[in-house]
Amino acid sequence: MDLTRAYEVLAKEMDLKPGDTVKILRSAKSYELGWQNTWTPSMTDSIGKIMEVVTDDEFGVKLSDHLSYPFFVLKVVSRAPVIKVTLDGRIVPLDSLSDETIKDIKK
Repeated sequence: MDLTRAYEVLAKEMDLKPGDTVKILRSAKSYELGWQNTWTPSMTDSIGKIMEVVTDDEFGVKLSDHLSYPFFVLKVVSRAPVIKVTLDGRIVPLDSLSDETIKDIKK
């Protein structure tokens, strides 16, 4: 397994979701450990700050400052709450439902 693929596998295991909050612990070297991005001075200014996860993209974990950090410099502070609904007698996470199913429920 090459380093880029290893980064992708480990990032997925961290299981960060939009709404999670993380603390930026340290800087990273550009392209460190398979991360496909560069570290910028504005990222250094964010070390020690707590931010919300917006999404993950091909450049890393995008935070509320609109920058994408490597997962390995982040520590989870809190997980976003999971909203669950009852559907056909089963309890399911709301974010697992399709837009079409949600429209049907609203009717």
